[in-house]
Amino acid sequence: MGEYLTKRIREKMLKKILTFEVNWFDEEENSSGAICSRLAKEANLVRSLVGERVSLLVQTIAAVAVACTVGLVIAWRLAIVMIAAQPVVVVCFYTQRILLKTISKKAIKAQDESSKLAAEAVSNIRTITSFSSQERILKLLKRVQEGPRKESVRQSWLAGTVLATSRSLITCTSVLNFWYGGRLIDDGKMKAKAFFEIFSIFVSTGRVIADAGSMTTDLAKGSDAVGSVFAVLDRSTTIEPE
Repeated sequence: MGEYLTKRIREKMLKKILTFEVNWFDEEENSSGAICSRLAKEANLVRSLVGERVSLLVQTIAAVAVACTVGLVIAWRLAIVMIAAQPVVVVCFYTQRILLKTISKKAIKAQDESSKLAAEAVSNIRTITSFSSQERILKLLKRVQEGPRKESVRQSWLAGTVLATSRSLITCTSVLNFWYGGRLIDDGKMKAKAFFEIFSIFVSTGRVIADAGSMTTDLAKGSDAVGSVFAVLDRSTTIEPE
């Protein structure tokens, strides 16, 4: 279904683009390279939004509904406590995933300038050698890497602090659940088997919700792609195709 949707979107977009007037292609954002990139990327983003992302959201909603229902049926007292603490667990898992993804992107972006300089130096090695500029290039490379090094140190401290805080909060919620579950078991209001069943259900559900939440940026990209596709399909042309 996804491949068929991608093929259909590309065909409709290309068919519509071929009916546009020549002036439309003179604009910078409508160059041949931009059009090819739009046909390649936006169709895939729409397919990802309609197929993978929407199915993940439906799966998450179903998992939350089933987890809450089963938890309340097995042991409603503990289930209420775990449901109340679940947002903290979800936020912690979500923060970990988003933080690690953001740090990796920033690290790659920070090294772009030094990578470009190194590539240019290698491609022009004969010119550099003929002018005896090796030391100058090394000093320039060291100067370029100074900014990314400081940014990497700052990101490391930030990541360590946030990850430690999130892991501590997850541990605190687990301690709360075990403490209250132990009290219920000691009072004879719940069996140990029921406690571990509910605990496993809600922990796995929290991870599923965090996975779905980490896809919010992809959903935004997919929504932008849908708007761009319809902007092309709904545009009126001054040329009559027939």
